Amino acid sequence: MSNDPNFNPSNNVSYITLVDLTLGDEIYRLSDAWAPYEASGTEYLALGSMLSVSGVTTQISTAQTEVTLTIGGITNDAKYAEIIRNTPIRGGAVQVSRVIISKQQPDDYANEWIAFRGIINTYALRETYDSLAGVATLNLVLSCQSIQDFLYAQYRGEITNGADRRRFFTDDTAFDYVSTAGGA
Repeated sequence: MSNDPNFNPSNNVSYITLVDLTLGDEIYRLSDAWAPYEASGTEYLALGSMLSVSGVTTQISTAQTEVTLTIGGITNDAKYAEIIRNTPIRGGAVQVSRVIISKQQPDDYANEWIAFRGIINTYALRETYDSLAGVATLNLVLSCQSIQDFLYAQYRGEITNGADRRRFFTDDTAFDYVSTAGGA
């Protein structure tokens, strides 16, 4: 802790959200920073407040099941509108990282960690039209399922109880007595 009476931790620590979005063969790197940000030798496109990530917590567990990413301000004539229309989005991979930046540390110090990894379940395009400016913009909303939940749903193994055993072998009762086999 600083001995400075004017020290305020909230003024000295900030964070940046980094998103690695893999759609097909392309990886799009986005951040909510206000200027291009470089992390681990990779540059992230600065979207500022046009990138919103909800559902990411700072706990260290796999409890995060779904995250929603919103990328706003996409104009109809931008190359990103073309990417959205012609790229298979569903099934794409998403990695959300957080970077804590401390003003008390040297300029090159940043603490980065992966906060979420998942697969895009669904997506939606929401169009807003500004009648005064005569401009339509798109918001791309991605709903992402955590990789742990995805793998559990896709590749769940057999549980050692009678009901689950009968999913594969309808007449087999071998696992009906597993719960009492250990003397419980």
